[in-house]
Amino acid sequence: AELADRGVKRINVSLDTLDADKFHAITRWGNLGKVMAGIDAAQAAGLKVKLNAVALKDFNDVELPEMMRWAHGRGMDLTVIETMPMGEIDADRT
Repeated sequence: AELADRGVKRINVSLDTLDADKFHAITRWGNLGKVMAGIDAAQAAGLKVKLNAVALKDFNDVELPEMMRWAHGRGMDLTVIETMPMGEIDADRT
């Protein structure tokens, strides 16, 4: 509510998975429950929430349709971002 009181209208949240274990693995420290509570609080305060998800082959690619349904069902936009190679990499990350 404090952000809304200060004129913030929308927030962007990076959310690559709805699975708590995968979320912790990809963020290395993240807590999905806290992120979800933050999303709930933002929406309760009237903020528009936009989600960004990076599509990762063999990690979250099969979850993306369900994430879209979940996000849209809660009135949130979801942008799926594809990975882009940056120089030499040791594996196909797409």
